[in-house]
Amino acid sequence: MKEARNCYCFTRDGYYAGMDSDYGQPLPCNGTYDKPEIEEGFVPRWNGEAWEQVENHKGESGYINGQPHEIKEYGPYPDGWSATPPPPTLDEAKQAKIAAIDRRTAEFIKRGFAFADKQFSMSEAAQRNWIALSSGMANGLLPFPMAVSTIDESSHVLTSPDELKAFLGAYLLYQADPIQPLGAGRALKERVTAAKTVEEVEAIVDARE
Repeated sequence: MKEARNCYCFTRDGYYAGMDSDYGQPLPCNGTYDKPEIEEGFVPRWNGEAWEQVENHKGESGYINGQPHEIKEYGPYPDGWSATPPPPTLDEAKQAKIAAIDRRTAEFIKRGFAFADKQFSMSEAAQRNWIALSSGMANGLLPFPMAVSTIDESSHVLTSPDELKAFLGAYLLYQADPIQPLGAGRALKERVTAAKTVEEVEAIVDARE
């Protein structure tokens, strides 16, 4: 029996499949004694006479003519390939920017407004309550003292119409003042809507804190 030798196998398409042994037997039909060079970003392919290097981008995700695509075959990049997404249209840029502003606004709504060193909810249900308090104050129908709930599920006691007026003033300031987060968010969205180019949209920065 002859001495075993290393051989280098390839797939039906000729792509390198790894090293094996001939076990002292005749060389298998999908093998060669020629050792391939392994180069980063390439895969060796047996062409019947020698190994050649083929680009290997399998598994990479990108875009072909703007459409998402995952490369599943060996070889050079397909025609129209780009690793980066296509630039957005003006409408897409506006939608993305407004969605980002709305997400930040939701954070400020969750945080609530401050009064007497406590935080009070800006949820839709809470705002209906604050509006009802404003209406009740205008009609002189509210009893004092009265408790209002805070975000941390404690409460604050309003002892007089003047304190209620100050409380509602803090709510309205947070809700409507363009310097405050919610009003500033509306102003940002108005700027986005009025923008004429993608560059104008992308230049709008939400700096609310």
